[in-house]
Amino acid sequence: MLVLQQNFRNPLGNVVVLLNRAQLKKATSGELLKPETIVKLDSVEGYHVDNFEGLTRHKGNRFLMISDNNDLFVQRSLLMYFEILDN
Repeated sequence: MLVLQQNFRNPLGNVVVLLNRAQLKKATSGELLKPETIVKLDSVEGYHVDNFEGLTRHKGNRFLMISDNNDLFVQRSLLMYFEILDN
């Protein structure tokens, strides 16, 4: 399972987007789900990211993420296409 997580550090500051992968397993007593961060996009580190709010699989291990511009002239709609490589 892929989990898209956003972290706005402050309204006018940097944006962090995390993409986590978690393996779903049968629940057993005391077992916790431990997600693994596979991508971290941080605007302070030079990534031009925004409010990503959609994630879908295209085919195989290829995915699309999208953000809209919230109908604001200072923002852009962004589409990101990527592939997750197996280790």
